[in-house]
Amino acid sequence: ILEIKDSFINDLQQRLHEEEAVNANYMGMINDQKVLLKNSENTVQNLHQYHQELKSLIADRDDMINHKLNEIEALNESLHARQLEIEDLSRSLRDSEEKAFNLERMMQRKDGEVSEQDRRIEERE
Repeated sequence: ILEIKDSFINDLQQRLHEEEAVNANYMGMINDQKVLLKNSENTVQNLHQYHQELKSLIADRDDMINHKLNEIEALNESLHARQLEIEDLSRSLRDSEEKAFNLERMMQRKDGEVSEQDRRIEERE
C-alpha cells in the first residue's frame, strides 16, 4: 500500500511539475501579450496624435486654398472692372476722335470759306 501511495505521490508530483511548467509557459505568454498590448496602445496613441496633426495640417491647407481662391476672385473682379474701364475709355477716345475729326472738317470748311472770302476780296481789289 505504501508503494502504491508513493507511486501515487510521485505521479502527483510529476503532474504538479508538469502543471508548473505549463503555468510558467502561460505566464511567459501572458507577459508577452502584456508587452504586445502595451506596444499596441502606444501605436494607437501615436496614430491618434498623427491623425490629429494631419487634420490640423489639412485644415491649414484648406484655409490657405480658400485664401488664395478669395485672392483670385478679387483679382478677377478687379480685372473685370479694369476691362469695363478700358471699354469706357475706348468709347470716350472714339468719341473724342470723332469730335476732333468733325472739328477738323469744320476748320477745313472755315478755312475754305476764308480762302474763298480772301479770293473775293483780292478780286475786288
